[in-house]
Amino acid sequence: MNMKVLIVDDSPIYRKLIRDSVQGWGFVSSEVEGGLKAWEMLQRPDSPKLVLLDWVLPDLDGIELCQRIRNASASRPYVYVILLTGKDGRANMLKAMQAGVDDYLDTV
Repeated sequence: MNMKVLIVDDSPIYRKLIRDSVQGWGFVSSEVEGGLKAWEMLQRPDSPKLVLLDWVLPDLDGIELCQRIRNASASRPYVYVILLTGKDGRANMLKAMQAGVDDYLDTV
């Protein structure tokens, strides 16, 4: 069984770039453009256990989505969250880690 990866980014170009890489590595990917759609998808019993997440999203941003994931995780399987963002700097990294991201990659 292949690992499912959820790609959350409002840019169709970035979603395609990430999807091509993820699928090239042999993973199965799903993608959405906003945090609310991602949250809905993560409520399903067969939801992905790895999320590649942008910080800046049009509805529910990546930090808020990660906090929701962590707050709901007590009764659900662990979801590994990697935040991909153009926000750099120590303060942003700390904010992301405090929200519960597992890894932080600034793309600047």
